[in-house]
Amino acid sequence: MHLQKFIILAAAVLLSVSAVNAQFPQSNVAEYAKGVAIEKVVAASDPSQSYALYLPSAYNPARKSPILYCFDPGARGSLPVSRFKDAAEKYNYIVVGSNNSRNGPNQPLNDIIKILWEDTHARFSIDEKRTYLAGFSGGARVAISLGYSLKGLVAGVIACSGGFPSRISPSTPLPFVLFETAGSEDFNNPEMQSLSRTIAGSLVANRLAVFEGGHDWLPAELALDAIEWMEIQAMRTGMKAKDEELIDKLFGKALTRARAAEAAKEGYLAYSYYAAAAQDFQGLRAVTEFQQKVAALKDAKEVREAFKREQWIAEEQARRLLSIDSLIGALGQSENKMKTLSEVRHSIAIQKKAAAAEQSSAERVVARRVINSVFVGSFEQGSAAIFQKDYQRAIIHFSIGTEIQPDNARTFYQLARAYALAKDNRKAIGALHMAAEKGFIDLEALAGDEFVRLRNEKRFNEINEFVRNNRAAAENKRN
Repeated sequence: MHLQKFIILAAAVLLSVSAVNAQFPQSNVAEYAKGVAIEKVVAASDPSQSYALYLPSAYNPARKSPILYCFDPGARGSLPVSRFKDAAEKYNYIVVGSNNSRNGPNQPLNDIIKILWEDTHARFSIDEKRTYLAGFSGGARVAISLGYSLKGLVAGVIACSGGFPSRISPSTPLPFVLFETAGSEDFNNPEMQSLSRTIAGSLVANRLAVFEGGHDWLPAELALDAIEWMEIQAMRTGMKAKDEELIDKLFGKALTRARAAEAAKEGYLAYSYYAAAAQDFQGLRAVTEFQQKVAALKDAKEVREAFKREQWIAEEQARRLLSIDSLIGALGQSENKMKTLSEVRHSIAIQKKAAAAEQSSAERVVARRVINSVFVGSFEQGSAAIFQKDYQRAIIHFSIGTEIQPDNARTFYQLARAYALAKDNRKAIGALHMAAEKGFIDLEALAGDEFVRLRNEKRFNEINEFVRNNRAAAENKRN
């Protein structure tokens, strides 16, 4: 999204906050259960807009609370709310997750964010100085863009597996504190590592935390760390009154974690913990021990080897991705398309085999990052190609997606859309049937205009019934 559009949004938000609070008295929060995650709160001004919500048990409209706005690339508002709710309960944060903000071309993000902001400010008692944003992947880029455009209104951003949007340089001074996360097998891990190094010398606090896993929202235990880190930063900057008991508790937690890693002879992990604690508690507690440990461990063999390993992984990941992407790019122009397609499939098969290895290794990390990157790329580029009405290119990308994840119903559905738009009814029906067999449950998606020519066909109606049964089974299982 263009930063200029967010700047326009920022002006609208600044003008609307006081107007919203003046025109609409805060809703009676008794209608919202406290201490439980609510999947859908419909915006008062637009029934098509909604968000997931968590109100902590101690929420009191007479006392302003911090708020965390979450942006998922697939509009799954309840997912980040579920990750943050335990931390929110402990530290009395309101958490909301947009059910409308998503990746993709032509998304009305301005309207989505403006309505989300206005609706929450009308309903809840919010501490204006302690507004936080969180996002995953493309949603992280939305959060960072919004943080820059709403300079002065956003205290901190939690960026999960996604960094700066292309139009903002990481060297631009941060107007908010930044907590970044990435999975160890996350294909965006190198980007997050590079971002962390770039802003390491910033005067504004920032931290990178890596967890065991792939391209995903941070796990709940790390969400607690992120919120506690925001609490520490709020006390350092004066946004929150210093709570000496809490500082002691979090300082002790950091010290215990670092010492445990050191005792377990996990040198690189201990180094990371000591370095983070030395930065986090500077000015709040004596950090001489942390600084000394960082200096001592930095030149340890295990730590140096860990740095080299990560560098090799990043370089090898980039090399393999370049090779596969080049083959995929050649599919549309290749004179011998079948040969090129065979090479693509062979390259993917090699990475899938390495990614499925039982034992952890640098090779497995590379393969998992590569295969997931190609899959996500195929989905994003296929969606962009449909938007650009280049249906043959969309077919290529979604077909690759089905090669990588043959049990992913949503990818077969998108492939069916591409075939239908290309007016290949037979293959569209075939892809839809595969989606249904893989458990596709989105009955409304079959009512799209792209399938209008198929609605009189017997097989299409059978697929509709198949999907209806899938949904019923899923609902019964959920209940």
